[in-house]
Amino acid sequence: MDPHRDLYTVKKDDTLWKIAKAHNTTVEELKTLNGIKDARTLHEGQRIALHREAVGGFRVLLLDRDRNPIGELPYRLVACNKTYTGKTAKNGETRRIVTDSPFDMVHIWLQRNDGSWKMAASVLSGFGDKQTVLVSAHIVVNTRTAPHPATRAKQQPDTGERFEPKYKRPPLPGPNKEPGFVPKPTATPDGRPVTQVDGDHSNLLWFAEKYSGDRLSEKVWSEVASDLQCEVNAVKAISKVESRGEGFDPSTRLPIILYERHVFHRLSGKKFSAGHPDLSSESAYLSIRDSQGNIIVDRKAEYDAAKLHGTLAESNFYPAEQSVSYKRLKKAMQLDREAALKSCSWGMFQVMGFNYAACGYKTVSAFIEAIAASEVEQLKALRAFILGDKHLLKAIRTKDWLSFALAYNGPKQKGYDKKMEKEYHLLCKSN
Repeated sequence: MDPHRDLYTVKKDDTLWKIAKAHNTTVEELKTLNGIKDARTLHEGQRIALHREAVGGFRVLLLDRDRNPIGELPYRLVACNKTYTGKTAKNGETRRIVTDSPFDMVHIWLQRNDGSWKMAASVLSGFGDKQTVLVSAHIVVNTRTAPHPATRAKQQPDTGERFEPKYKRPPLPGPNKEPGFVPKPTATPDGRPVTQVDGDHSNLLWFAEKYSGDRLSEKVWSEVASDLQCEVNAVKAISKVESRGEGFDPSTRLPIILYERHVFHRLSGKKFSAGHPDLSSESAYLSIRDSQGNIIVDRKAEYDAAKLHGTLAESNFYPAEQSVSYKRLKKAMQLDREAALKSCSWGMFQVMGFNYAACGYKTVSAFIEAIAASEVEQLKALRAFILGDKHLLKAIRTKDWLSFALAYNGPKQKGYDKKMEKEYHLLCKSN
C-alpha cells in the first residue's frame, strides 16, 4: 500500500481496519468519506478515498450567457461553518476548497454591482474534485465609460459620423487568442470613447460550405472493400460502431465530430490546461455509461443537471449533442486552431484529425474539407488510413476484431471489438 495516494484500490483479503492502519486514518473516517454503511460490503477492486482531499475538492466556474468566463467577480463560498472569500480568476474560476465530506452543502454567494450579496446556489459537495458551473443570464463585457470631450457653447456633436465615420477604420484583426468577447477601448479622432468588442465565430467553420451531399452507394462500399480485400460488412461494421452509420448531422449538414480535451492538452503543449480545464485537460471527458453500456447513476444525474442548465459544453462529460462538441471545438480553435482541429474525431468513421497525413492529406484543413464534403470522401479517407497500417489491414481481412480494435482505438478500446463483431453479424443477417 502507498500511503501517499489519495485513492486506493481494495485488494483481496483487505479490510477497512487494515487499510485505515496502513494509511494513518480511521475506519470511521473511511466510512464517512466513501459513504460506506457496512464495512462488510467492501469488495476486491473497489476504489475508496483515503483522505478528504480526494473526495471533497470543490470549485466554481462562472460564465456569462455566451459561455465566456467572468473574471474579477467577488464571491463567498460557505461550507462546514467556514467562509472562503476572493475574486474569480481570469478564467472565471474560484479557488479550490475542500469540504469535510462529500455530503456537505456549499453555499455560493456573489456580489452584485451595487455591492450587495446574493446567494446564487447551494450545491452538494459530492464525490471527487468537483467543479460546479454557474451561467449568468447576461453577457459580461469588462470595459469602462469615459466623459465626452467638452464642446464650445452652442456647438452640436457631429451627427454625420453615425452614418459615415470620418476616420479610417483599421483592418479587422485575426482570430482571438482568448475565447469569448475581447473588449478593446479606443476613441474617435475627436476623443469620443468607443469600445470595440470582438467575438465573431462565423469564420471558424469554413468547411461547412464544402458539403456536396453525395451519399454512399453499394457500389462504392464494394469498391473500397475490394481495394482492402475484405468483406463489405466488415467495413460497414466500423461505421455502425463509430457513428451508427451517419457521417453528418442532418440538422446542420456538418460532419459528426467528437472533441477530445486530453488530446488538445497534449497537442497544444499543455499551455491552456490551467486556464481552460473544460477544453484542455490531462483527463479525458467522462462517459455516463460503463464499459458494459450500463448507466452510471451518479454521473447521469450530474449530466442531466448540466444539460438542463445549458452547461454541458463546460462540464466534464462527453456529450450526446453535436452542438456541444462544436461549441467546444470553436472555443478551442480560438486558443490553438491547428491543435483543436487535430483533437476531434471526424465523420462516419471517427478518424482523429491528427491522422490526416495517414489518410493521404497534406494538411489537417485539407482532410477536414474532404470529410465535410460527403460520406464518399469519408470512406475514401478510411480506405487510405487502413491501407497505410499493416495491422489494421490484416485484422480487417481476417476479421480479427480484437486486433482491429486495439490498432484503431488503442489499448483503452473498452469492448470495441465485441461491438464490432456484433454489428458485423447483424449486417450479415440483414443481407
